[in-house]
Parts: sequence; structure tokens; C-alpha cells
Amino acid sequence: MALNSGDVITRAQALLDDNDGREFDADYLMPYYNIALEDVWLELANVNARVEERLVTLAVPLGTTDYSTFEATGQGLETMLQPVTLDWKLVGEADTAYRPARRVQQLPDVSGETGIVAWEFREGHIFTTPSDVALTVRVRFQRLASVINDAADAAQRGLVNILAYRTAALQAVDRLVQYGDLRVGGAATQL
Repeated sequence: MALNSGDVITRAQALLDDNDGREFDADYLMPYYNIALEDVWLELANVNARVEERLVTLAVPLGTTDYSTFEATGQGLETMLQPVTLDWKLVGEADTAYRPARRVQQLPDVSGETGIVAWEFREGHIFTTPSDVALTVRVRFQRLASVINDAADAAQRGLVNILAYRTAALQAVDRLVQYGDLRVGGAATQL
């Protein structure tokens, strides 16, 4: 049986005593689901669980050292959890011309180089030495699951119940903070 995100939402609604979804519809619960999904992925990564890898190609302007703009919504590194490799080539070169950049703990002080001498991953972002020309950069990274926007999106196998519990718990905590009670099933439950 293939499960989708709608199953997570339906189970979260059941846990919140709202089986018909009148108080907690799918659109309302979706942000909580996405928070739960990211939390679970981060916990899996912390215990070295297998995560998906992705390879993206970026058009990098000359002088770029901070890749955080490539992590914005809709950009190539949006779902990056941990980078694995970074290769570069001059714009227009063949795909066989990629050169690996060396991963370091601290970037060396360099300027006026053609290409990337080294890169580091610091505070959740990729930083590189500057290049004096525009580059095509290829990054292989471990990725978070995509943000869920629709109840028909596939749910990660084996995580449906965990995500349902987390989604319901996050929503319940939010209600508790806002109202001082849980307000589930149409009746306020004082704690």
C-alpha cells in the first residue's frame, strides 16, 4: 500500500480528535507536517542514517564565496543537509572538464585565482575561495526530503506514523501556547 502525505495528515487529525478535519484541515496542518519532516530528517542524519543524495549544477558569478543565496527557496541547494563534494569548471567547458575543489576546515587567504582552490562547510553554508571568472559548479549533497505542499505528495516509507505523531504534537503545543488549553475535538481541555 503506497502511503502519501494525506495519510500523515489524516492520522494527525485522528490524534487531534478531529477525524472530519473541520478544525484542523490539511492546509492548516501542512506547515506543522513540514516542520516534523525536517526534524525527523535531521535526527536521521545525526545517527548516520542513509539519506538521499542529489547532484546540482550552479552558475556561479565571479568572486562568489558565500553560497547561501543558492540555498533560498527554489534554488539548487534548497534541500541541502550536508555537502559531499564540490567540483568546478569554466563556463562553456565540456562536462568532462570538472575539477574537484579541496574541502578544508578553514579557507586559505587567496585572490586572483581562476577556479576554486578550496571550500568549507560552516554554519550550515558552503563557502569557497573566490574565482576571478564565472564558473559552473557541481555540488553533490545529502538532501532533506522536499517540502510537502500537497496531500497527494508521497510520504517517506516507514515514517508515516512518526510524522503523524510529530505533526499532531507540534500543533497541540502551538494551541497550548496560544490559548492555554488544547481545544481539541471542539472542547477546551485544560492542562
